Amino acid sequence: MKKWLSLILSALTVPMMMSGCASAPTDTRPLLDGATLVTFGDSLTAQSTWPMAVAEQLNMHLVNAGIGANTTDHGAERFERDVVAHNPDYVIMCFGSNDFYRKNKFTPQVTVDAYRDNLLSFVEGIRGVGATPILMTPPFISESASGGPTLYPEGSVNAALDKYVEAMREIAREQDVILVDIHAICDEAYTVDTVLGADGVHLSDHGNRVYTEAICETMREHFRTDSTAARVTRPSAPEAEAGAWTKSLIPATLDGWRIIYPGTAEGKENEDGSVSFWNTNNQWPEVHYSPSLDKAVAAPVKGSVLTVDIDLKAGSNILLFFNGPTPTHPYDNTYVSLTAAIKAADPSVKISGDDLQAGQHIRVTLPLERVVPTNCIRDDGTVLFTGVKLFVTGVAYTPVTIRELSITTVE
Repeated sequence: MKKWLSLILSALTVPMMMSGCASAPTDTRPLLDGATLVTFGDSLTAQSTWPMAVAEQLNMHLVNAGIGANTTDHGAERFERDVVAHNPDYVIMCFGSNDFYRKNKFTPQVTVDAYRDNLLSFVEGIRGVGATPILMTPPFISESASGGPTLYPEGSVNAALDKYVEAMREIAREQDVILVDIHAICDEAYTVDTVLGADGVHLSDHGNRVYTEAICETMREHFRTDSTAARVTRPSAPEAEAGAWTKSLIPATLDGWRIIYPGTAEGKENEDGSVSFWNTNNQWPEVHYSPSLDKAVAAPVKGSVLTVDIDLKAGSNILLFFNGPTPTHPYDNTYVSLTAAIKAADPSVKISGDDLQAGQHIRVTLPLERVVPTNCIRDDGTVLFTGVKLFVTGVAYTPVTIRELSITTVE
């Protein structure tokens, strides 16, 4: 009897022990901490603070691959360079505000069908490299922006944009892609009055917060975070070195230079250490140099000079960017064109509007106090040079050669 009772008790105890030792279900969702996030879009990505805010809150490495005025056609041209090459884990795509735009009454920059095809291609390409695609609809736009309602057959700027918003939503449903539906978060009046800035297109500070909250909420819903994970570190800006020194703001090679719209310009390295660029379309392409923040040049403004040595077979305009913003991400508009300062230093220089005219070899030394806007001078009297933008205008294949663009300080 005791033997049978012992067996019965053992049979009852084993399941109870197993139940008591069972652990909580493991969260198998992909981890965000330490992953690489690429934000791929137009000026609403490039000129906004939400990409960095999202990356910081979710503890991710960030590649901001937004470029102003971009359509999905432009995105397709640079997809390999600006998305795939960064080996992303997650890619947020935000296009549409330029695709639907009409420069005339006949056709948008990108048709709805082409927009849909481009988005599908992006989704397939991102999944093809083992990353997770995330779509994000564009916001409303002021009816007075983007050419105004008379340009659009629908009689409304936002009615025209809605077709692109719906196309993105359809792609998200059909392809089972995560969607951050910014367009659905707020109505038109709320968006234009609070989410957008004065131009009725780009984001206000509140708009950046709306984006950040919506994206982080969606990401946390689908993926997991780990509070014990090591924090992602980001490059820090250098301090200005003491003493007298000269540093170049640009490299002597093409490394680091970017032709923003592929196929619109070319460049070469010269034996004397200079670099040359020319356009290929008789227009005015943008060529950018944006070093990482830790490789930027910090200098005291007082007593320092900027030396410019440029050979202009074609026309050109040179812009300098300060204190973080770069040509690709000029969200604070902290930049200045050098044309006026060069003309002031050498009245013989020929200019046309904002451009230095072709057919000149210019070498000037400019006091930084006459170059750097007062609002860009930091509290310690220094400025950080974080980017250079070069336009090459006029006849195709006619070069502009930059021989020197450097800062010299004094003791």
